[in-house]
Amino acid sequence: MNEKIVLLIIEEEEFQYLELIINITNLINTEDISSLFSIQEETTVINSVRIQVQQAGVTSVLSSFFRPR
Repeated sequence: MNEKIVLLIIEEEEFQYLELIINITNLINTEDISSLFSIQEETTVINSVRIQVQQAGVTSVLSSFFRPR
């Protein structure tokens, strides 16, 4: 079995930041932090990257970037 074990050590004072704990848990479980960017920020980043990719002449299909893990 190729199970990865993750150990998170935090100080007691950090428990007051519930959102931080939730984000860390989400990152560990899903490899994503859904609340990291607002929808507007995410759209801005995606559009910026899209323009840079087009200017660089990259023609790869986005879906080929993602592979099952």
